[in-house]
Amino acid sequence: MKNVKDIFTPNQPKWKPFPLNLQLFGEENGADSGASGGENAAQGAQEASEQPRTYTEEELQAAIDSTVRQRLARERRDAEKRIEQAREEARSEAEKLAQMNEAQRAEHERQRVEQAARDREAAIDKREAELNRRELRATAIEDLRKRGLPTSLEIVLNYTDADACHTSIDTVEKAFREAVQQGVDERLRQSGVTVRAGNAPDYGKMSDAEYYAATYKTGGQK
Repeated sequence: MKNVKDIFTPNQPKWKPFPLNLQLFGEENGADSGASGGENAAQGAQEASEQPRTYTEEELQAAIDSTVRQRLARERRDAEKRIEQAREEARSEAEKLAQMNEAQRAEHERQRVEQAARDREAAIDKREAELNRRELRATAIEDLRKRGLPTSLEIVLNYTDADACHTSIDTVEKAFREAVQQGVDERLRQSGVTVRAGNAPDYGKMSDAEYYAATYKTGGQK
């Protein structure tokens, strides 16, 4: 039996390790790992996009600060435009005055003051008219309700003043009652029911609920 020394004699070449291309195995494993990593990353991104976004207190404060800054910047630009417009008007006014004599300047100033007074009065009248309209509208809606009329009729009323509003309510009520009566008469005619003149109910004075109850009841008796 040979021993180790007999196997590796000086005349025989010693065993050498077989060269392995470790890079080859590394590339194959790396490709698989890269593909798997890409799929995991894509799946993670999709899951993250499906979940609701949460914000930290710092992020919320930053968003609020950004909104405030944008609004302040917009208001500042608007203010600068108004100031520039006022300066331009003042410059134009000064140029006009420079070309006038004393009498013309006095007349111009008088007209300016009168126009400003008219503008203030017009603004006051507009506000008062709007307030009066709101009060008349509220009163008219309550009046329509008391008369058993649809409150939606308030859109056709005249709110110029109290008298005009009251007159328009009377006119609308009359037209509405007549239309209701005509509708009832036509319904009765189609159902074959004959109503004597002396016993005919006044549907025009009924409320909506009373009208529908009476007409449906009449229709059921045919």
